[in-house]
Amino acid sequence: MKIDGKIIEKKTFDFYVDEKISMWRRHYFQIDAPTKDKAIQEAMSIFAIAMNDNNVYPEGVEYYEDEDFYDSIEFINPENNNGSATFELYEHETNSELLNNRI
Repeated sequence: MKIDGKIIEKKTFDFYVDEKISMWRRHYFQIDAPTKDKAIQEAMSIFAIAMNDNNVYPEGVEYYEDEDFYDSIEFINPENNNGSATFELYEHETNSELLNNRI
């Protein structure tokens, strides 16, 4: 590349973008119970506890598998994020934020 008649070598610089998204995730777990009806009641109880505790499952519930549904990804805009940024540009070497869509 030439600038003002001088040959300037190009260098490569790294950047990255952070995006806040919404995505569905499935958690698989098992419940030991004497009947399917009792297991369903226990699963519903666990789910109710998690809903009321910021989606934190009670102690003792262990997943044996998780599945992310990438086709469910939705981008979140700042209006739906209390005005906070949902799209941010960074310079990689210093991890410096250069630009965002905060309102």
